[in-house]
Amino acid sequence: SCTSPLFSNLTYTDGWFLRTAPSDALQGVVAANYAYNNRSFRNVGVIGNDNAYGRGLANVFATKFRALNTSNVATVSIFTNGKSTYNSELTALITPQTEAIYMANYPTDGLTVMRDWAANSAWANIKWIFSEGVLDQTAFVDALVTSGINPQTFEGSAPGAYLGIVGALYNGFQARYKAAYSNQDPGLFTANAYDAVYLLAAAAQRAGVATSQGIKDNIRAVAGPPGTIFTGGDWTQIRNAIAYPKLDVKIVSSHGGLSVGPDGASHQTVEDLAAMRAVPNMHIIVPSDGPSTRALIIQASVTSGPFYFRLARPDVPTIHTATSDLRIGRATVLRAGKDVSLIPCGLLVNEALEAAETLSKENISAEVIDSHTLKPLDTETILKSARKTGAVITSEEHNIIGGLGGAVAETVTDSYPVPVARIGIRDTFGESGEHPELMKKYGLTSKEIIETARRIVRTR
Repeated sequence: SCTSPLFSNLTYTDGWFLRTAPSDALQGVVAANYAYNNRSFRNVGVIGNDNAYGRGLANVFATKFRALNTSNVATVSIFTNGKSTYNSELTALITPQTEAIYMANYPTDGLTVMRDWAANSAWANIKWIFSEGVLDQTAFVDALVTSGINPQTFEGSAPGAYLGIVGALYNGFQARYKAAYSNQDPGLFTANAYDAVYLLAAAAQRAGVATSQGIKDNIRAVAGPPGTIFTGGDWTQIRNAIAYPKLDVKIVSSHGGLSVGPDGASHQTVEDLAAMRAVPNMHIIVPSDGPSTRALIIQASVTSGPFYFRLARPDVPTIHTATSDLRIGRATVLRAGKDVSLIPCGLLVNEALEAAETLSKENISAEVIDSHTLKPLDTETILKSARKTGAVITSEEHNIIGGLGGAVAETVTDSYPVPVARIGIRDTFGESGEHPELMKKYGLTSKEIIETARRIVRTR
């Protein structure tokens, strides 16, 4: 783990697993154990950035740390994102009794926090433990050195596996992994470090004992190398072993689109819907909020055949209710209109609703359709709306090639040609950044929907 050498200790893993960044929840538990048992800290300040990742991980750490000893003190402070200084927040958090700080943050704000800490000599004895989210070689570690802060003095943290492991231990692991798994690159496995800990647990459960040999002997049975991330090889397995025989398998993909933000292009998926759409027999669902996710997953659980669900990571506004008419294969009309049809999926549904509200003030009546089911696409509802409005705009957190936009354009072109505009990622990979910033950069907000609607209504 990022906060413990346990998983990279050869006596535990026999050299078959390296240090990884496990799930957010377990990461906080491991960090709390490290702080209490390995470092004997009893009073810790806890910093979380103001999003689901920071708040959740900070509170997991604090809850576990307090549970280890009822006299332990863990003071949680949630830091607003994007500030130029956090001096006042640090002043309020740090007391004379504070021994260490656990920080669940991302590189940009984390660097600002560290600069403010280093500038106050009264805080020099404070120790630091980091979540994996802040550990970026260029944006954080190198930037600390440039700022005159020596990260070599920090204890209890290490780069996540997907950030690049080097050295003799890794080289030996790489050679053994390639020999065992048909020359596959272990980077494909370690890239999704969030899942690695679950595979360890699954292997231990299968073995019935949590020993290095038990895990090693059973890991192949619970993980199909090159691993658990979505790769070309995995797509072939899904095609041949699941979709072709129409197996009743439900695949739920988390952190879809750009939602992992700072983790960058290697962790962002902007082409998965296109890849899955091309697989016969596959159902594809992209819910827009919590209630729709729950309703559609429950329906899928009693519907035979393979499914691919794409879920996002960020908090989202609640659009649907427990009584909403949500059905697989049937798009949901959220707002009636007569001038333009807005057809989004996933996180773009709320953006489309906001756009429709703004457009209504300009006397442009926009119909909003939540196309949560990409396959089978609800062609009936889409064509009915296209005939009524005479113009269609799709929006998705995905490449404009092959996703919702492509599916709708194919349907409209074949049956009732009207102008179709597609809002999405313009055939490029993502990059590191906070999720809202990336949505703006790639034109995935209500602003772009509004501007496109004005243009298409004016020129059709």
